[in-house]
Amino acid sequence: MSTTSANKTTVGRQAQLPLGRAFKISMNSLRIRFWRSMVTAGGIFLGIAFLATVLTQWLMQWPVAPKVDAGFIRLDGQINGPGDYDVYKPVPVEAGVQAGIPEEVIKRVQLKDGNNFSLTEIIQGQLQEKRAVRNLARVKKEWQSLSKYEKDLPLYVDILGGKDIKIGDAVKAGVPKAIVAKAVVHGETIEWARLFKELQRTGKPDSITLATALNKDITPAQAISAGIPKDLVDAVMAVPREIEDEEESEDSGPPPPKPGAFRGTLLAKVLDENPDFWTEFRYVNNLRKVLPVYADMAAEKDIRVEEAVKAGLPRKVAEKMASQYPTFKGADLIDIFREQTDGIKPIYLATALDQDITIKDAVRADIPIAIAKKLAGSGKAFKGSSLNDLIKDHPRWIKIWTARVSRNAIFDTAPQAAIDKLAKSYSISLKEALDEGKGPDAKSANLGNLMIVNADGRKVKVNLNREPALAAATPLVSGDYVFIPDINSFYRMWWLVGMSLLVCMVGITNSMLMAVTERFKEIGTMKCLGALDSFVVLLLVLESSLLGICASGLGWLLGFVSMVLLAGFTKGWDVVATMNPWLVLGSLGVCVVAGMVLTLVATILPAMQAARMPAAMALRSEI
Repeated sequence: MSTTSANKTTVGRQAQLPLGRAFKISMNSLRIRFWRSMVTAGGIFLGIAFLATVLTQWLMQWPVAPKVDAGFIRLDGQINGPGDYDVYKPVPVEAGVQAGIPEEVIKRVQLKDGNNFSLTEIIQGQLQEKRAVRNLARVKKEWQSLSKYEKDLPLYVDILGGKDIKIGDAVKAGVPKAIVAKAVVHGETIEWARLFKELQRTGKPDSITLATALNKDITPAQAISAGIPKDLVDAVMAVPREIEDEEESEDSGPPPPKPGAFRGTLLAKVLDENPDFWTEFRYVNNLRKVLPVYADMAAEKDIRVEEAVKAGLPRKVAEKMASQYPTFKGADLIDIFREQTDGIKPIYLATALDQDITIKDAVRADIPIAIAKKLAGSGKAFKGSSLNDLIKDHPRWIKIWTARVSRNAIFDTAPQAAIDKLAKSYSISLKEALDEGKGPDAKSANLGNLMIVNADGRKVKVNLNREPALAAATPLVSGDYVFIPDINSFYRMWWLVGMSLLVCMVGITNSMLMAVTERFKEIGTMKCLGALDSFVVLLLVLESSLLGICASGLGWLLGFVSMVLLAGFTKGWDVVATMNPWLVLGSLGVCVVAGMVLTLVATILPAMQAARMPAAMALRSEI
């Protein structure tokens, strides 16, 4: 073999460089042409980032199952009648009895036709009974902590309001005697009970004022016989009475008057609102003066000396009784509290001084944290007066929840096995639900991607375009959320993806074409040294593949993370939790493959053009 042919053979073998060597050359080329490479990678990065956002949005297409009441299903999305619907058909009474539902329960939930009953109402009754039991236990537990403030806290609220305070009451409420002694004592008020006894002894109250002080009913006949004009009686009887729900109203104070009667407090109110009412009647004028005093006695309020004199008590007697009944102004005690706080509980002191009570301070004072947070609302502190109002309201809620437990206890007698059996037999199908919801919107409903989710983890996807019979064959269960997506948004989304990737591919092709053109002399030199056409193509494909993989990975990361954060902060993190981890990895693979395909398609034609160029022509090329 000649030397010339041996040299050709050697050069040919050198041209067949291993893949590792080609990879090293490609990396050096990318490093040398760093900014040109970054321009190409930027196009891939942006295109794949947009693709990743769309894929991530598609991964979060499953709606978050909302809290749907037991016995109901919810239709939402592109449907003509969205809303909650009963998941169970009317159940025949005979079927309920045979299943084991007690007749007393069936009678409570029987429908108007008399032949069927509502299974949903039984389920709701059981849930309401359980909820009432939980709430009753909660409010009773809270009351164990709050009840110790029930007796004393109102006095500190009165101090804040500047009212007259009895010395004995202040000491009983925990105010040290040394602090009480510093308050300005005066004798301006008389204890209502002592005043009433004194007035009774002197025979001052007549039948109307006496009934007012004792909160007794006054009939129209009694009022007219006492000297009240009939027109005034008719005006009082014409005042509308407020009817309250016995269960929701607080059981405090005297009972309301019987029908056809009224109270003296109402008469006093009418006279106060109409100061020129029948001024020609002397008895009415006298009532206008004294009746408010007796109304205050009925409310167990202490009476000032001037008011006692109006009621008929001699001034000297009134002043003497007031001096025997020492009180002080709440405002005077507030000034002392600001200087001396020893021996007073922080909650009481903050109430009297109208200071904020923080949640931490409330918990430290054995107030339940749930109560403290409720009073604070969106803030971190609350006022003692609001705590006092809540304490007053707590016994009422104990009575309310006790009544609800008693009312719904009958539903616990229905066996769960019987309810489950009837629920399975009488639940509606998807078709019946869509019919009840007046059908999906024909213009925008995506019936090929109908989704059913439930808070218990149930997920069902139904394609009614491919298999319409599935609507009748898919039963619904209690708490199902049926979501019908918008098909127009689906088409728009993928159209934007396709157009963005097309624009990216044109940009990448232009960038790769420029990168290959400026390397013509380098390619001609490699071909002079024996590089084959396939080696040139492999070299350029390797460079573009490296760019595609790196840029696609980073683009996917940007698109995925940005979409997750956006969805989490706007729609809630429950939406993010609906994604399948394996599908997330699949979206990464799709993005990387799409990026490589884009770069390869954009690179292959310029690479083949450069590889086919004769070495001499490549060396003579100018840019």
